[in-house]
Amino acid sequence: MRYRILACAGLAFVLSIPAEAQKLRMALAAAADFTPVHAFVKIPANIRTIVAIAELGTVKPKKLVAGYFKLGDNAGVPDEQIAEQVQTIGDTPTIVFRYAASKDWTPGKYRLDVSADSRPWQSAEWEVVPPLPSATLGSVDDIMSLRVGTTWPMTFTSWSSPQVTVTLPGAGRDANGTHHMSAAMTIPGVEQDGVRVRHTRNGKLAEEELWRVGAGGIAVVGRLASPKPLRVDPPLPIIPFPLPGAEKSWDWRSREEGQWTFRGWGPVLLAGPKGEQPGYIIVMEQPTMARIMTRERDIIPGLGISREIFVNQTGSGVTLFHQEYVLTGVPTISDADSSAPLGPEKP
Repeated sequence: MRYRILACAGLAFVLSIPAEAQKLRMALAAAADFTPVHAFVKIPANIRTIVAIAELGTVKPKKLVAGYFKLGDNAGVPDEQIAEQVQTIGDTPTIVFRYAASKDWTPGKYRLDVSADSRPWQSAEWEVVPPLPSATLGSVDDIMSLRVGTTWPMTFTSWSSPQVTVTLPGAGRDANGTHHMSAAMTIPGVEQDGVRVRHTRNGKLAEEELWRVGAGGIAVVGRLASPKPLRVDPPLPIIPFPLPGAEKSWDWRSREEGQWTFRGWGPVLLAGPKGEQPGYIIVMEQPTMARIMTRERDIIPGLGISREIFVNQTGSGVTLFHQEYVLTGVPTISDADSSAPLGPEKP
């Protein structure tokens, strides 16, 4: 069995990983199963915190040294080392480094070199570009319009650790054990307490929620597709307004769902149905002794949620599920409902 380690502020978490290709990957953060949150080769200068995810494979080092370099802009200009991190590993097989710059990066090219027991091991390069202009948004409706009759076409994938048995009726399954389904999010109607949001997979109901649109953004106030409707109090944020600038973190707690830590980044370039577009990333994380859960939402103003990733990982490193919804086209509005009113503007 192989393992993955997260090294962050002196803490290490051990969990199982698949035996895929080993390389050094740069990202904004690591999800609960330590897949990258927004892997990048370019990053805006005002996004200061990054992680590097490395899979050691058969390498068994005792110590890893990570060196961060600003590459020389012209021939003859030497590379400048800006930071170094040292991690004693012992017999552990993989590691992830977290680095936070003290100020905005200087635009240019950078490289991370990782050595194992004083021998060169893995490297990764990326480019820092000027900050992207923030979106000009007058209201939440400019981010994601919850008009009755709107449909967001999506694909759905799901995978789990080999020891977890998952049954998804109607799903196709590829050679890697990943389930695939068509999916959609639709707005069938508006109620007194909010907007009804329906999630379907292969045309069948998967989940139904009640979203409220207010001055602070969009939040879940109820879950309807269950034996008993559940009231979410306080409302669980889905899209905050205003959207986070550069980097931001905050906490949310409820009696039913416990405490979640939120982190937001943006604008960064996100993949959308029309190619790369500036957008924002919101990640919720809830670590407990028994399991770690993360929920990532990628948001492109005007389109809404372009990608959702739900990960549920046990404390012993078993991935109970890694599920992704990806937007495949621009939202459409049915002719019959195109003149229907928007969701309420106030809670």
